[in-house]
Amino acid sequence: MKNKTIAIVLLILGPSIILRAFAMDILLPCIPAIAQYFQAEFATSQWVLSLYFFGAGFGQLFMGPLADEYGRRKILLASSAILVVASALCSFAPSIYWLVFFRFLQGLGASGTTDATMAILRDIYDDKTLPKVYSYFNSIVALAPLIAPLLGASILMQTNSWQTTFYFVIGFSVITLLINYFFVRETNPDLSSRKTFFHVDILKSYKIVLIDQKFLSYTFCAVMAFSSLFLFFSTSSILMIQIGGMSADIFGYYFAANSIAFIIGNFLSPWIIDRMGINKTIFIGSFIIMLGASSMLVSDLSFGLTTLGLMLPNMLATVGIGLILGPCMAGVMHKYKHIAGIASAVYGALLYGVSSLIVAVVMQLEPKDAKILAITMSIMALANVMVLKKTFYKRFATSH
Repeated sequence: MKNKTIAIVLLILGPSIILRAFAMDILLPCIPAIAQYFQAEFATSQWVLSLYFFGAGFGQLFMGPLADEYGRRKILLASSAILVVASALCSFAPSIYWLVFFRFLQGLGASGTTDATMAILRDIYDDKTLPKVYSYFNSIVALAPLIAPLLGASILMQTNSWQTTFYFVIGFSVITLLINYFFVRETNPDLSSRKTFFHVDILKSYKIVLIDQKFLSYTFCAVMAFSSLFLFFSTSSILMIQIGGMSADIFGYYFAANSIAFIIGNFLSPWIIDRMGINKTIFIGSFIIMLGASSMLVSDLSFGLTTLGLMLPNMLATVGIGLILGPCMAGVMHKYKHIAGIASAVYGALLYGVSSLIVAVVMQLEPKDAKILAITMSIMALANVMVLKKTFYKRFATSH
């Protein structure tokens, strides 16, 4: 794959890149229907989202070292197969609690596709190209919330069955598995020095990553930004469908508009990185998130919960999120080419694990307007600015 253009590589890996987000987002319009089907509280039904994300993060702690040891290709194939099986189990779940558990398994499968693709990109691109490639990576990820909620809403409206969405995920996972089997070749340069999974060098590699202040600071910024995005994912269907009375299909269009904002942020990110560097790009993104969240809060206090008062400020904040995630991914991966799987695993585990816990806690407040969403986003964006200023502004500003 090293001799192929960026466009061809991303085209081959595209289904694997998008699969994790696709399996998440296609279910978003179905959460109210799932709660009604199982006669579950909405706070309980939200665990269908949170446990998926937790599995997607937790699983990378295992998938990362396995990708370093056994190869990216094998983990990519195995993870795609796990997604097929877990999606089938989700479609036959007898209770909300079994569905939550099967979604956790589905997240474990998704963790491998994400970790392996990130490691492959780290294998084949140099430090100069990597930030741009990861921004394009995130742009592909953004296609899922652009398409999947519309598709999920359409399937729900046509079949009146949330289970049908999982049948679609099964089909998509099978296609991804076949593409990976026929077109992806191994890229790990260190397979000749295989180690057992619990070899001391692997544990040392985890330690090296976890005590790296720069790694942790970039990961913190990504977690805060991603938690803002995930919080909107989790609250939007409740605020707009359950409370606002919007139909599921119309909700899909609004959600797609927010995804376009994310794509815009990711396409602007390489341009800003070229001119201002990684750290200043993250600063700019954080300030844009604060601006969007503040506007949302002012709108809610002035006019109450309205569709435009929720969506337009959140789209602005989502542009900021799109600016941040690519540079953060490049920042955590740039010096760990020799242990790309482990670096990606720690990053992914913290990104999805911590984000899912933050959102699960916030959701217990049962938000009925945009205030909690806006205040939480503002706090997390401010935390980003403070961490960046402390860690990078004086010591590393000239190095990135």
